[in-house]
Amino acid sequence: MYYKIEGGTKISVHEIEMYLPPKPPLHEIAGYDLPKKDQKWIRTDYPSWWDEAFEEEAELREVNEDYRDPRCEEFRAQEWHRRLNGYWFMNCGEPTYITGAHYFFLNWIKLDVGYPKFFEFQKKNFYFTQYCIEDPFCLGYFKVGPRGFGKTMEEICIQLEIMTRPPHRSKGAIQSKSGNDAYKVFRKEVEIFNELPEFFKPEYSHGTNPEKKLSFFRDKTRGKKAKKVKQDDDKELKNEIWWEVAKETALDGDTLSSVIQEEIGKSDPKEQVNVAKRVQVNRFCVYRNNIKRGIIQCTSTIEEMKEGGAEAYIVWKGSDFKVKSENGFTTTGLYRAFTSALDTTAIDEYGRSDREKARKIHESERKLRKDDPNELASYIRKNPFTADEAFTADAEGCEFNAYVLTKRIEELRFKENTVIGDFEWVNGRDSRVRFVPNPQKGRWKVAWLPTSEEETNLVIEGPPKINSDGTSIKTWKPGSDLKFRAGMDPTDLGLEVVDTQRVSDAAFYIHRMFDLSVDTDPNAVYTEENCNGFDYKIGKPRLKTNIPIVQYINRNDDPLDTFEDCIKTIRFFGCSVLPEINKPGIRNHLISRGYGAFIKYRPKETFTNQTGNQHTQGISSSEPIIQQYLMLVKTYVNNYGHLIPFIELTQDLLNFRRKRIREHDPTVAFGFTQIALLGDPITPPPTVELHDIFNTYTINGTTTELAS
Repeated sequence: MYYKIEGGTKISVHEIEMYLPPKPPLHEIAGYDLPKKDQKWIRTDYPSWWDEAFEEEAELREVNEDYRDPRCEEFRAQEWHRRLNGYWFMNCGEPTYITGAHYFFLNWIKLDVGYPKFFEFQKKNFYFTQYCIEDPFCLGYFKVGPRGFGKTMEEICIQLEIMTRPPHRSKGAIQSKSGNDAYKVFRKEVEIFNELPEFFKPEYSHGTNPEKKLSFFRDKTRGKKAKKVKQDDDKELKNEIWWEVAKETALDGDTLSSVIQEEIGKSDPKEQVNVAKRVQVNRFCVYRNNIKRGIIQCTSTIEEMKEGGAEAYIVWKGSDFKVKSENGFTTTGLYRAFTSALDTTAIDEYGRSDREKARKIHESERKLRKDDPNELASYIRKNPFTADEAFTADAEGCEFNAYVLTKRIEELRFKENTVIGDFEWVNGRDSRVRFVPNPQKGRWKVAWLPTSEEETNLVIEGPPKINSDGTSIKTWKPGSDLKFRAGMDPTDLGLEVVDTQRVSDAAFYIHRMFDLSVDTDPNAVYTEENCNGFDYKIGKPRLKTNIPIVQYINRNDDPLDTFEDCIKTIRFFGCSVLPEINKPGIRNHLISRGYGAFIKYRPKETFTNQTGNQHTQGISSSEPIIQQYLMLVKTYVNNYGHLIPFIELTQDLLNFRRKRIREHDPTVAFGFTQIALLGDPITPPPTVELHDIFNTYTINGTTTELAS
């Protein structure tokens, strides 16, 4: 599915383009001759004559071990062909292809409740798996989804499918959140292996009840019989599967074809294992000597973010196939796939999901939990609609109103009215600035823009700035500080690292000040009729202003590029910016570029009783300032959190924890923006013409008024 197939079909699954094989002639598709309503997945059982023929074959093999019953061999060949090449069947009028591993799962993996049913969402997951196996730059995957969507049994099937056929001398392992949990998965695998048909079972020496290892070797033959045993790979696979303890380095040094890492979102790093570190160890078990040797199979439902979810999120973030190094690999070496609860809850007899019916079911359950933010967050994680919901933070310990933020995230996922793009100079640096939509690579996200060019780039040219070498540069002052303000959490050093997994981003927001000319009725509130079904908004202010309208969260290789991005934005809106000045680069750059007048002075409302000059351009991130902006943000969320237009900011506010403040660039930048709203605006001096005060004269002695 990774390689283009002649005559095949290109499809997109989990945002990855892949290829299906060409459809066979209609008469070769199972169920083609049935009425449409009867066309569905039907398991292929043993033929009625199988038991008798198989018993006769076994008796004859006592005389000639190479004998095979022709009918049995034909059935075996059919099933091996389907296992290796996939299978086509008609499903309610649609020719449907499933991979060989999916056929192996549906037809021959016996579960506690019998053989599996066919589901469309599962079909896509098997497509994704096959693609990852074939892609030489993919070392495995991380599948996230709701509870009960069969992820563990799928991975057991995939591992057995890989390990019970050539290549020979392959090794597979199982890890979970503890050694005991890995053992439980292994025991399920043993039960499933025991139920496989004989033609899918290689020779094995582990008996029927192994405790540690599935060993695909022949039993040892001693004495005179040993001389007659053929020592070739056709007779002995020599593969192994075992369970392992959870610790990060347990498999270090092994070369593996398959590694199941089950429930990595439930592994507490303090008590069990740091799964983000374990993935980095295990990637070199499946990638040896610059050659892909196997795959890592990570799956999980996310439980508590503070008990493994945060580390699983690191793996998720590092497995985005769209973000790769020059060598072609993601940060983890894995790809990622998400299965929504909307696809696993309401399914018809043909395996198709009714997403609207599923949404109503879960919305009803969520509404029951609206007054308990912790329980609501837990339910959302276990039954997520989106990948972001799967990693919803625990409400316990949240600094801000968790219910408002959780509901706002839900609303924004349903519909976020923002545009991604870039602010660009029109005619070179320091000319007019315009906004250009750029959905794929834009660095800004915009929720509102002025409607005409006359409302933008409202800046006033100031006196030239004379440099020490005698040269001069133009300077400007903001002209719309009554309407807009900005706050910024900058970066200076390209190597500044928050933790071992990520670097800090620069972030800033443009905030649209409350404007009575727009919100003519400041007492307008949301009602049951106009809240669009989001009842958490009822009684809250219904405003178009007093909201952040521009978001920038980015990290350029060169910090100066970020500073220039800031200049373009504040010039477009003609507003001041309050930057954190523990990192002085942004302040120095604005001054050197002639935009020093755009730097907002520290508002007097933030002054303390400490001695020293507190009237500075910009503000230092000290403990009192942090406490003050967190208080301002908390007040804003309580009263206006339902107006926040950016899902990234809303999620970061929900995830924010004071002790890990350096990981929360959006919240910090928004906090500085709230401080920037305090104090007086920067108002440029009025432009006064001299003839408004004194008469002026031409060279002839007449006044200019007379001369005109």
